Amino acid sequence: MTVLANDILKVVVEIVLGDFTISQNVHYFRADTNTPHLDSVVLGVIEAWVEAAYDELDQDLCDDFAIGTSTVHVIKFDTGDMDWLTEYFVGQFVPTFAMSNSSEPLPNMSSAFITLNTSRPQSRGRKFLAPFGENRQAATVLINDAVTAVTAFADAVLDDISLGAGGDLLPGIVRAGVDSFLTFTGATITDILGTQRRRRPGVGS
Repeated sequence: MTVLANDILKVVVEIVLGDFTISQNVHYFRADTNTPHLDSVVLGVIEAWVEAAYDELDQDLCDDFAIGTSTVHVIKFDTGDMDWLTEYFVGQFVPTFAMSNSSEPLPNMSSAFITLNTSRPQSRGRKFLAPFGENRQAATVLINDAVTAVTAFADAVLDDISLGAGGDLLPGIVRAGVDSFLTFTGATITDILGTQRRRRPGVGS
């Protein structure tokens, strides 16, 4: 199958923590293209984008974590259910990126995070990252090197994905209950750790 103009793609990236809890980040893209693109081509450029972004966290993510399978779906807003539903499965891949921190991981719920802004002030994306090694913070405040890594990750997440001469995949968010996609305009970074309360053994978040 092919990805068409204005298709919305949902990409789920998984990291398996040491206790087998699954840490997930969901990324959305709009296909800004006038040309259909084969699923295999789209999968390839998304995989490269994921690898480039998450490799920025090499020194922060613990070396006993494992990289899970990333999935890509085209989703569509259903006016009957007033919700975003899966239209079809594009494919999956296992990305390659480094995780080399050898210190003890922070508790699962402790998370560095970024806020991704849009043109609508009340509509923002958030990415809660997998737990960092404990040596990347002091009293819940990230050290400078970790802030630099999170900033580089945010910059990478804001990057469009080139489809070659045929267009781009634009990162952004879908609005819950509304047929609307908003592209990102920038990111806000904090050095204070956040809390991802849904992240507990047996639960993906």
